[in-house]
Amino acid sequence: MKLVFVAPNLDVGGVERQWSVLLPALMARGATAEVVTLDGEGRFFDELVSKGMTAKCLRVTGRLPIVGALRAARAIATVRPDVVMTAGASAHVVGHLASRQARAPHVVAIHTIQEGPMATRQRVFHRALAGRVAACTTVTQAQLPFASSLGFRPSATHVIPSGIDAPAIPAGQRDQVRAELGVGSEAFLALLVATLRPEKRAERFVEAVVRANQLDPRVRGVVAGSGPELDRVRDLCRESASVVASLGARTDIGELVHAADTVCLTSDAEALPLSLLEAMAGARPVVASDVGGVRDAVVDGETGVLVRSDDVAGFASAIAGLSADPELASRLGDAGRRRHLELFTTERMVDAHLELFEDVVGQHARSGGGAPRLAAES
Repeated sequence: MKLVFVAPNLDVGGVERQWSVLLPALMARGATAEVVTLDGEGRFFDELVSKGMTAKCLRVTGRLPIVGALRAARAIATVRPDVVMTAGASAHVVGHLASRQARAPHVVAIHTIQEGPMATRQRVFHRALAGRVAACTTVTQAQLPFASSLGFRPSATHVIPSGIDAPAIPAGQRDQVRAELGVGSEAFLALLVATLRPEKRAERFVEAVVRANQLDPRVRGVVAGSGPELDRVRDLCRESASVVASLGARTDIGELVHAADTVCLTSDAEALPLSLLEAMAGARPVVASDVGGVRDAVVDGETGVLVRSDDVAGFASAIAGLSADPELASRLGDAGRRRHLELFTTERMVDAHLELFEDVVGQHARSGGGAPRLAAES
């Protein structure tokens, strides 16, 4: 089966990170998969190329004029894909045009969750698209109302949770990473991994760790990630009197999770954050905002602690509570690891995608190979 994945770029974000895991795993299972980006490459583009995958950037710039979109679509269609999967509005347009030219089913991936009212033009576009694609995927049940509001029928919307596996960490790596971070063995280290956009509320994490440090001076924190809020986060960390440090963009997230004692999430809105799945894979307890699809991953009181998103005192209390009770932290982390193995492995994610792709290809063939109209809400 030949699969083509289309996105604006593969810089930072949940779908980009997921595809960096999914595509090589699909190849390992015998599929032919390649990625096409429209306006740029990015960190995960380079990562996929380093793994031997075919990846190309079409350099479509500006506001995606129709000529550029048609040229990009023709370039994708010449690959003769069996399935085209897209993420992002511009990629949906180009990918759909390509799928019609190649007479292949088009699958839309939705990795975000609605944070506020959608512009009328965007909503009209998505509802028109929903009437013409073969299927839609989300990563959590919490996104289903959003997908339905865009016109996708529940029967054609497939929840496929992201999956990730814990990296093999050499013996002694935890102590080495902590030493590099300036964190002693006696400290309790809280980690936030995020693309630093406003909705991630990294300032809430910094304040919570500072308050937790006042309750237990062993508590320290680090923020891993880059984005438009990076300078602001760095300023806040400098004001924390070395309680919290900003690391900027990192590629060693698995090692940072292993070095940490808890992984936190302080966002106002989330679908299914990969950072929490990495924490669970690494047997680390989670302290997270009770938003979006977080409850799909984190069981409050069993694998971590869920906190109202605006409750800084609650975050601080949860972090300090885990620091004061190593046995509880270990128990929550171990339970998280078991839940990860049950629900959020790479293998489960790949199985679900392959099953979906085989299903839409079969439906497409039975329909005579024309452009399918299977996913729109009547």
